[in-house]
Amino acid sequence: MNNIAKCVRKLDELEYFPVACRAEEILYKSIRKSLSQLGKTGEKAVIHYICTIYGLSENELLRNYDLFESAFNDVLGQAASKIIFSLIKKEILTQAVLNSSGQTIEAIQKPDLSIREMISLINYEDIKRHVRVLPLHSHSVCLYETTRFRDQVISTFFADDELTNTSKCYISEDRPSIEIQKEINHLTYRQISIEPSQMARNIFDMTKTSCSSANPPKGPIVLKIAEEDAGWWLRNGYKEKLQILEELLGRELGKNISIMCAFVVSKLNNKEMDLVMSNIIPHHNLVITEDPPAMYAPSTHTFFKNELKNDPVSE
Repeated sequence: MNNIAKCVRKLDELEYFPVACRAEEILYKSIRKSLSQLGKTGEKAVIHYICTIYGLSENELLRNYDLFESAFNDVLGQAASKIIFSLIKKEILTQAVLNSSGQTIEAIQKPDLSIREMISLINYEDIKRHVRVLPLHSHSVCLYETTRFRDQVISTFFADDELTNTSKCYISEDRPSIEIQKEINHLTYRQISIEPSQMARNIFDMTKTSCSSANPPKGPIVLKIAEEDAGWWLRNGYKEKLQILEELLGRELGKNISIMCAFVVSKLNNKEMDLVMSNIIPHHNLVITEDPPAMYAPSTHTFFKNELKNDPVSE
């Protein structure tokens, strides 16, 4: 089991649940439409038979591709399944064209792309869509393996075309790997490795100064803070300080502050992983994972699901 999979299992124990995404709805509709080639009676019979054998609900079966692929191959055999999977792939592409951006459509049209990869691309776009509209009091965390994924999530987090009074700060060990724009402050971990309460105050104070004097704000300043890898604190003897800082911040920040934390999960040993998942993650109201691309929120926070109700997948 890889580190991300361990994180997901722990998130389940912490009662963080997957945030509803369009990929699930697209998959559900694509499978149903593809199975309709068997006729209405045949479609219902196949779904009922598989659900009965595996003890699954229709939603569980048709919204989880790994479950569906395994069960369908077992019941119908790979030869027969291949035809249905080909239809599903075409239907997912159709749905993606209706519901996704040009960049995703271009990527998803590659002929050698598997259904699982297509779903991951749609999930990834959903992550970026949600990160763009994070509530201004959100305290999020990105659990990643590759710098490419982290940099794209953080770049999206900092992108705010409509927020002109935004002050931004990026914290990293050394020179940041992402392209830091002129309006983004850059701090190193060692610059702020002091007492937690003063650490938080220093970050906020230094971030406020980054608003352009040429365009003085007409309203309250919004603070956006992101970091490269919070595992730095653990590797450099600041374990207790990190825990205290996260506890001070909590899940809900001030109404004009958003923070995006990050951990390279592959750099965490077992003891550090247990600490992060048990004592650090619970202070965040959104968790983003890389592989598979997904978002998780505690059961008490439903703002993303409410947003999705107003953003249906096109028929």
